[in-house]
Amino acid sequence: SLHDALPIYYPHFVFIKATEGSDFKDVLFEENWKKSREHNFVRGAYHFFSLISDPKKQAQYYLKTVDFRKQDFLPILDFETTSGSHKSSQRIAADVKIWLDTVEEKLGVKPIIYTNTPMYKRIVKKYFPDYPLWISDYDSPNIKDFDSKELLIWQYSQSGSVKGIKG
Repeated sequence: SLHDALPIYYPHFVFIKATEGSDFKDVLFEENWKKSREHNFVRGAYHFFSLISDPKKQAQYYLKTVDFRKQDFLPILDFETTSGSHKSSQRIAADVKIWLDTVEEKLGVKPIIYTNTPMYKRIVKKYFPDYPLWISDYDSPNIKDFDSKELLIWQYSQSGSVKGIKG
């Protein structure tokens, strides 16, 4: 499987935007993906989900773009907005499930869902309680507000710096 030799502790890791919708690839993805491997980072690639693009085509585009290898993080779905959509929560969840199922079928692992607090409370908690979770919450002093046993990552700040990277 994809993660047979994945270490338990990740001293150096990166998450890299790969795709968005069904036809956008980050212009620096291939370089960042290659360089992160060369510098021995455990790496993860995420897809920014669009509610106006076909979810199966989005998943297929992501899978075509990202060359997963052993010791890479699980695939990641960035699902944090319903902008531009008038779909019900149930319909949105059905579309997200299509993406998740397509990726899981191909790679044999459950993708991580990256989301924020409002989207977690509105959709993820109800429809996807068994998926690994990466939560972005900058306002809570602790993570006790999230009852998911699948919480892998708590992104508690949007600021920081890395030597050699501007911005």
